Amino acid sequence: MTTQEFDELAGRIEGIARSVMILAGTLQRNGLLDEQKLQADLRIAGERLRLEVPNRATVVQTLEEVADQLLADFRYVKTGKRNRDQ
Repeated sequence: MTTQEFDELAGRIEGIARSVMILAGTLQRNGLLDEQKLQADLRIAGERLRLEVPNRATVVQTLEEVADQLLADFRYVKTGKRNRDQ
């Protein structure tokens, strides 16, 4: 894979992740999504992922990062304060 191909793939993945976050926020604001449950479900999915899944560690890490961001966004909506570590 060339650097250009890698960069394009990374950009596409980032775009998908941001789309998921925007969708979750929109659904939550409209009362159609429980972000706390979703972030918990993402963590559970990571824990239950089979060992033979390709790149399992990366998949689990990504699920954890998305869950962390969802939780941070949920807290921000509730308190109006950003965690400076995020």
